[in-house]
Amino acid sequence: MPEASWTVELPTGTHRIDVVYGYWFSRAAVKVDGRPALRSRPLLQMAYDRGVDLPLAIDGHHVLVMIRPDMVGSMLVSGYHFGLTIDGTTVPGTVPIPPITRSGPVGPRLIEGVAWATGGGAVIGLSQHGANPVAVAYLVAPAACSLLVRRSGRSTRWLALACGAILVAGMVGTALLGGVLQQ
Repeated sequence: MPEASWTVELPTGTHRIDVVYGYWFSRAAVKVDGRPALRSRPLLQMAYDRGVDLPLAIDGHHVLVMIRPDMVGSMLVSGYHFGLTIDGTTVPGTVPIPPITRSGPVGPRLIEGVAWATGGGAVIGLSQHGANPVAVAYLVAPAACSLLVRRSGRSTRWLALACGAILVAGMVGTALLGGVLQQ
């Protein structure tokens, strides 16, 4: 697991900050002077690990531990960069770390790709059962999802939920339309 440590001098004394970061669930644990200070909640980051910011207080000072992945291409993580700020000032010896973006570059593209793959699979399946007009009608759902992803500045979580709802509505509409056309 990726780890980092710092020894920092504050007016109240010297403190050692240790961080351990788990790749698969993005769980981070921070210890200050050997005692647990913070444990982040786990998040499954299968599509894109954007890293994490871990705020805590040490002797009344605002401390921010920043963890960012070192990306190879758009999805492979080769390692991590760790950063530390105290009261907004980067600790000497720490490379400045960029802020986390609301949505990683892969997230929206992945949602759009899943929508089109679902639509394509439905079209092929419906076409094989002789429901060509219904198959073409179902393409409205992934097209709507694609438009939403490209035009909306919303978070990846919101886009995934909205596109899921659009695809389910498209499936229900397709089933209803298929039933009407077969009668």
